[in-house]
Amino acid sequence: MTPLVVQQRPSAADHIDEAAGTDSAAFLDHLRRFTRERVAPVAGLIDRSDEIGTELFGELVRQGLFANSLGYQADQPHGGPERVRFLLQVLEEIARVSPSVAKAVMDQNLGQIGMLRDYAGPELRDRYLEAIRTGEKQAAFAMSEPQTGSNVARFTTVATPVEGGYRISGEKDWITGAARRTVHFVVAKPAPESREVGLFLVDRTLLGAGDGTVEIDDRKEKLGLRGLGEFHVRYHDVFVPVEHVVLGFERGTLRRIMRHYNGKRLGQSAICLGLSKSALRTAFDYASARLPAGSPGHLAMQSTLAPLVSELRAAQHLVDWAAGEWAAGDETGAPSAMAKYVTGDLAQRVTNAAAQVCGANGLSDKMPLARLMRDARMLTMAGGASEVLRGTVAQHLDRLLD
Repeated sequence: MTPLVVQQRPSAADHIDEAAGTDSAAFLDHLRRFTRERVAPVAGLIDRSDEIGTELFGELVRQGLFANSLGYQADQPHGGPERVRFLLQVLEEIARVSPSVAKAVMDQNLGQIGMLRDYAGPELRDRYLEAIRTGEKQAAFAMSEPQTGSNVARFTTVATPVEGGYRISGEKDWITGAARRTVHFVVAKPAPESREVGLFLVDRTLLGAGDGTVEIDDRKEKLGLRGLGEFHVRYHDVFVPVEHVVLGFERGTLRRIMRHYNGKRLGQSAICLGLSKSALRTAFDYASARLPAGSPGHLAMQSTLAPLVSELRAAQHLVDWAAGEWAAGDETGAPSAMAKYVTGDLAQRVTNAAAQVCGANGLSDKMPLARLMRDARMLTMAGGASEVLRGTVAQHLDRLLD
């Protein structure tokens, strides 16, 4: 793919200034200008080329969007409720313009980055958080496997103890950004039949002679959320020094991993909210400009969009509640699951209705709606299919009905 080039030009959003670096409202204000000026003009190109270029990633770094620690409180789960809500606002704002870019930012703040913050040793944690913050490195989460998805019981990737660390062998699939991201957080078992798992940090830049190999291939041609790259990865006898073991083969390791995976589901919920708001605004503005107020067509548009706006407001409160539950230490995964499948299903209906309101142009490249429709469809699968997430909620109905 041809690298995406973002033209450099003076802008009010070039850098987060001192106030924005310490204040969430100022940060969000700068972010809105940045997304309008820098991301919006290339959102369609990212989708068509299936590439977020190096230069745009550099812009994201300069805006302070990777491993952002603004408002982080180390004595509270996941940095505290205000920190969690701030990150979700960031993702929602970016997703109004490009859900793909929003997911790239999410992956360098939630999930594997949260695991690094909470579970790695201080030296490893600080070194890699700084490398991610400055854009020197990006991190991928290598969990799902070919033929088994995220069914850990059937995983075959194994980490074998050796002198000074472990050797990892196995295959992972649909690993987001695996080719670009040189740091892989790999979930592995001590043996295929084991019920326990561990979490290992593989830094591909540190592999020397005799340290094994990482092969990355089979980039997926996918419907939406294009530009990130999803890959098949083979780990061949890859050496991981003991200091790079983030979580060992202990009872409860999977539960600790899933705590942060649930945070990614909240991030995806925020992305669904952002793209839904963008679709509704696009359809309303387009139809209002073409149809006289009070005309049958204008009234039909209003009756189509009004219930969706109402549902979107309700979904926003659901995500806020789920974020509070997660920040308070929820381990059931039910609030995050509920937020993700509700917002994902709603995003599909919103984008479909918005395109219908806009007629043929709604399905053309003249408008962003076709792209948003495809992105919404992907979000009902990535991070846990809606059917699976409804099952998670079902397991906790007794508590949720209190």
